[in-house]
Amino acid sequence: MTDLERHYARLVRWFYPAGPRQAEIVGTYLEFAAPGRRRPAFADVTDLAAGGLRERVRATGLEAGARLAGVLSLIMLTALATGWFVVEVTTPTTVYCPGFGPFLSPGGVVWTAWLLAAVTHVLSPGRWTRHAIGAALLFTAAVVPVAALLGQYRPPLFVLLPQFALGVVALAATVPAPIGAVPGPRRLSSSSLWVRLLPIAAGVAPVLGWLVPAGYLNQPADTPGADYRWAAPVLLPTAGAVLLIAALLLAIGLAVREDYRGGWTLLALGAPIGMLLLDTIARNVTSVAAGAPNATYAALAGSALVIAIVAPALLLLALTLRRRSPVTRCDACGARVSRPERTRPGR
Repeated sequence: MTDLERHYARLVRWFYPAGPRQAEIVGTYLEFAAPGRRRPAFADVTDLAAGGLRERVRATGLEAGARLAGVLSLIMLTALATGWFVVEVTTPTTVYCPGFGPFLSPGGVVWTAWLLAAVTHVLSPGRWTRHAIGAALLFTAAVVPVAALLGQYRPPLFVLLPQFALGVVALAATVPAPIGAVPGPRRLSSSSLWVRLLPIAAGVAPVLGWLVPAGYLNQPADTPGADYRWAAPVLLPTAGAVLLIAALLLAIGLAVREDYRGGWTLLALGAPIGMLLLDTIARNVTSVAAGAPNATYAALAGSALVIAIVAPALLLLALTLRRRSPVTRCDACGARVSRPERTRPGR
């Protein structure tokens, strides 16, 4: 065994779960290694680490559950982006909010980016949708410093943070199922056309009758962001409850078929649901701590930090406690796959 082969074998043992494919992986990297190389290239090390992480995550069923969470997140963020886009284009400007082009604030650009990501998902799911969501995430993060630099009003942080969290989870919807894996119930496949159209349908709903008739967009705009601050305390908790109920119903429906990826879907949606409830949580914290009805910045920041830590920690804890079951599961859908029973020697 050469030094290079020994190094590759050690890396594969570190990163990949034990199995017969380890020797095959080492052989593949040796075949494409440059002549005379004695140590693995940095790109090969990172590629092995990423591939090993994917294999370990896939073995737990998290990858299949995360794809479903990505679809639900994309549906919800499109509905919210449509509602906030309506806020941006219908709210009259004031001396406090002079406007940003055709929009009330630079937030209009953010919501436009999210709507374009939803359209891209219909036309070209996969890599292009991943790029579109990544660009929308950058716009969402950049609107805070850009608005401060320009002296413009922007959407409140308790509106931007849920959108960002939903966008991060929505990236999972762009990850294709493993090659050769059975996709499970076809109607739940994220590549199905009708599933890709669900975010568009969710985006049309606020325009047709969810937001405007409810009166949340017709509040007086005598202060900066009056419409955001009138609508968000009602719409965001409602969106969080709807997302939680949808994930629970999906998990129960799949569990009836002995498909348990819905549990991972719930865990993956923990941070977005928590961020959708951020303003409500911060208001309650402020009410108990200071007796004030409106949330303070300290309560908002503290609540957001707790959610950002606890939700991923619960997911990591579930991954850590996951025990390898004697019944294997499909890499793509999480459904149980029977495995021949092993017989003891002498039987």
